[in-house]
Amino acid sequence: MFNKNISHLSPSSQHLNLSVQTVQTTISRHILPSRHPRCYRVCSQSRRRRRSLVASSLDELLQQAARVFTACCWDDLTLVLEEDGTVVDSEEFLQSLSGSAQLMVLSRGEMWTHSKPRKSGVAKLTFDLYKLHPEAFLCCLGVRATLYKTYSLSYDFRCTRAKHVLSPQVCNPWLWGHMRPFGLSAAVLRSVD
Repeated sequence: MFNKNISHLSPSSQHLNLSVQTVQTTISRHILPSRHPRCYRVCSQSRRRRRSLVASSLDELLQQAARVFTACCWDDLTLVLEEDGTVVDSEEFLQSLSGSAQLMVLSRGEMWTHSKPRKSGVAKLTFDLYKLHPEAFLCCLGVRATLYKTYSLSYDFRCTRAKHVLSPQVCNPWLWGHMRPFGLSAAVLRSVD
């Protein structure tokens, strides 16, 4: 109603009205507390891709999901709860979700489906190859065995000194026997020292 009657006002009062609106917008942006960004766990419809996205509003979260998961416009996306498919369609509902809530992003035409139960096995072996220092020559190996998703056993093999790994007592004697005629065994040990 106010916008319809604005044409009857004099130019100076129109300018004054626009200036007041600009000041009000500036004050509300800088003085009023804005929502703090939160971290949301979002997955694709197939549940194969999962990402943590930080956003302070529903629109911002949809824009980030469009950038990460799809190439389509964020207007074509829908956010739902991963556990039951409830549509997240309002800012209030998004802000009321707990920090552990898992979300799913759906493109146009996609529908929420129940997650398939995972096959559980008896044991799971995990191998982790890592370096203690970026300049290190040798790596360390971590092995973890999990039984029945209850019991866990892990061990770290740390190779911190190349001299001990390349010594004749540890290394295969066949390898040292073939390196010796070429004079490589002494050169390797000298370079390690």
